[in-house]
Amino acid sequence: MSMMWIVFSALLFFTIITRFSVIQTASTSPALHPDELNSLEKVATTLGIKRVNLSYEDPCSLGTLMITQQVDSVWNPEVNNTIACDCSFNNKTICHITELVLMNFTLEGKLPPQLAKLRYLQSIDLSANYLTGTIPVEWASMSHLVLISLSGNRLSGKLPTWLQNLKNLKFLGVEGNQFSGPIPHELGNLTNLERLYLSSNQFTGSLPITLAKLVNLRRFWICDNNLSGTIPAYIGNWSRLERLYLYASGLKGPIPDAVASLESLSDLRISDMTGINSFPILSSKVLQTLILRNVSLSGPIPPYIWNLPNLKRLDLSFNKLTGEVQQIHKAPRFTYLAGNMLTGNVESAFFVNSKPNIDLSYNNFSWSSTCHENSNINTYRSSNSKNNLTGLFPCAGPITCKSYHRSLHINCGGENVQVTNSSRKITYQADNKKVWAATNLHMERWGISNTGDFTDDKSDDDTFIVSTSLRLSGAEKIKHHINYPLVLGATGAFVTSTLLAFGIYAWRRRREDKITRERDLRSQSLQTVCYTWRQLKAATNNFDQANKLGEGGFGAVFKGELWDGTIIAVKQLSSKSHQGNREFVNEIGMISGLNHPNLVKLYGCCVEKNQLLLVYEYMENNSLALALHEKRSLKLDWVARRKICVGIAKGLEFLHEGSTIRMVHRDIKTSNVLLDADLNAKISDFGLARLHEEERSHISTKVAGTMGYMAPEYVLWGQLTEKVDVYSFGVVAMEIVSGQSNTKHRGSDDQVSLINWALTLQQKGDILEIVDPLLEGDFNSKEAMRMINVALVCTNSSPSLRPTMSEAVQMLEGVIEIKEVMPDPGLYGHDWSMSKLMHIDTRGRSSTSGLTDRTETTMKSSVSGFNPYQYPSSSLECP
Repeated sequence: MSMMWIVFSALLFFTIITRFSVIQTASTSPALHPDELNSLEKVATTLGIKRVNLSYEDPCSLGTLMITQQVDSVWNPEVNNTIACDCSFNNKTICHITELVLMNFTLEGKLPPQLAKLRYLQSIDLSANYLTGTIPVEWASMSHLVLISLSGNRLSGKLPTWLQNLKNLKFLGVEGNQFSGPIPHELGNLTNLERLYLSSNQFTGSLPITLAKLVNLRRFWICDNNLSGTIPAYIGNWSRLERLYLYASGLKGPIPDAVASLESLSDLRISDMTGINSFPILSSKVLQTLILRNVSLSGPIPPYIWNLPNLKRLDLSFNKLTGEVQQIHKAPRFTYLAGNMLTGNVESAFFVNSKPNIDLSYNNFSWSSTCHENSNINTYRSSNSKNNLTGLFPCAGPITCKSYHRSLHINCGGENVQVTNSSRKITYQADNKKVWAATNLHMERWGISNTGDFTDDKSDDDTFIVSTSLRLSGAEKIKHHINYPLVLGATGAFVTSTLLAFGIYAWRRRREDKITRERDLRSQSLQTVCYTWRQLKAATNNFDQANKLGEGGFGAVFKGELWDGTIIAVKQLSSKSHQGNREFVNEIGMISGLNHPNLVKLYGCCVEKNQLLLVYEYMENNSLALALHEKRSLKLDWVARRKICVGIAKGLEFLHEGSTIRMVHRDIKTSNVLLDADLNAKISDFGLARLHEEERSHISTKVAGTMGYMAPEYVLWGQLTEKVDVYSFGVVAMEIVSGQSNTKHRGSDDQVSLINWALTLQQKGDILEIVDPLLEGDFNSKEAMRMINVALVCTNSSPSLRPTMSEAVQMLEGVIEIKEVMPDPGLYGHDWSMSKLMHIDTRGRSSTSGLTDRTETTMKSSVSGFNPYQYPSSSLECP
């Protein structure tokens, strides 16, 4: 009995001590205010989130809401789960939420009134969900709000008048809902408003005169509504206006002359409107898009239209324009003139123009009898010819053209396919070219003419519809003993059926593959995006070398822009991995589920056309290596350096201890730390080391890293723990302080590395001499000493003497004392200098170069050693 009591007492004592330690640690780290944590739980419930974990880790430190329920997301990378906080309160121990973003989560609840209890909230983005109801009146008290985005939901009712209370509001987006009634005149009191999106609702009445006070407005979208009245002249007051969208708004013309005074206007779009008749006077030198579609314009196109210097897209289709088109050589890249009564000679006026993508269909031009191959000028029904045959297809008449104009041998959506029958070989021509805005495309055996994509179609995918019938008039009828119509009909039916079946099979195969990949991702309850090859090809301009950000051992990285303006970085991986596509997708699915402010966000992937592609968020300021070592492209003051160092530490802390998938990065170095526009540090390539371990035969699956950053126990014995990353972090922290590279030779063999030099200076009592001289003494010496000492204790040769990353974070922030840095002659002395380590043959993992007789250590980094923004580093990667 006494023994049981002793055991029970010991367990009780241990529990009390553990709880006390946890409370002590929690009390020293900033945390979300308890009232806001409670409100956040109620917010999640009202939104329809059934399973949310707020107890695992503080939402402010995590930077996201831990949602564990399955969420079916759409393809685009705007899937976003973000919580931003201000932790400067109560001596930096209390945090308040300032931003809440839950986009594309298919939430089916209502707008939560409890958000009003988040008194410091400045930004609410709940767009692209299925939320219903109205905007709660409780939000009227949220005076700090700067942004409200509720677009793409099922909200209804009238737009509340109390919105005028939100004096700081700069962004109001409610498009794509079911709001009705008049637009409240109280909106005119939001004089700080810069973006007002009201499109695709059921608003009625005229635009209130009070909107004239919105002098800071930059974007105004009012499309697809049931408004009445005319376009107000007061839009001339919006001197900063950049984009004005009036598609099918219900308003009537004319376009007021005040538009001419809008010097910042870059995008004007008006369609489906009466009362305009004549062209507006436009003088903006920055105008890039002009759309006046189906607005009853008549007469000739005025010459000044062709002289707008930056115009890239012009759509004047479906009007009553007449006369010849002058100065066509100045036409914008995308020009739509379909559905008018324009005249002139097609050959002389248009085909000499080198600009692509011009749609001339359904006009009264005069035809020239020449076939124009592979042009992007659409001339379908553009002639006033009365001949049915040549009017339908000019090249199908007696004009000398190739056989492709009459061939049905097409492999829809695929590559060339050759089929051999008893008499001959038949090649089914590939159908794999990009179809642009207007197309007159002639392949070897077939051609296509189209009127172009819809101007506002944001999808990068084109849909091909296979016709099952072909009607040509003018065929001569001749009687023979053989029933030719029956034979031709049967043959045509067979060929058409075969092609249709083949096309359907190919389409279904591609669709099934895509559905399988997306199902694999959704099964993990994550918001991973499965991109198509066509989308990424369009985003990177066919992987143009001008968009290339860098080249690594496993492929290149390209900058891209998606249809919605989102900038991305697309990383090409080798497609020769021994892993199957499903394993690759599953691995990516797990990695993309890791969300932290100090990790580069992985949006998704593409597994298609024998390609393995990763899509990341784009980092504006490239890598830390470039900032520190390559011509000092960025000037990093001390405040920025300390923020970067702490950010790296917090990112690693999350990978080691905070994420549901614990992982070791294995290749932490300055080129794998990227910087965003605000110089926030984000770790790249985490979790990818396993993706290509078997990619190339000379890569060791045991050791992956970069010499100069790898811990000694990892180099010598292949021992892999979280302490390997701790060591690498220590090296990076020292580089941040000094501005020097750890692998840069400093003279004597004993001081070959930055860490050697730091230890030597420490022994001399001159440790601050290591601080980057470019700071010119403008730094906090106490903070510098702390960072240096943390770097030294992290690079101790003994893993057991190194701190964990959570301890390193607390040391950097001054929460706990730094462990004493023990002298370490065993590693840093003469016998174990860096130059000696570089010649170690680790357990026979060596390869002989074909160029020399030298045996090289094969500790090549895998994908994790690849910097998406390649830095021509002097750092020595193991060959």
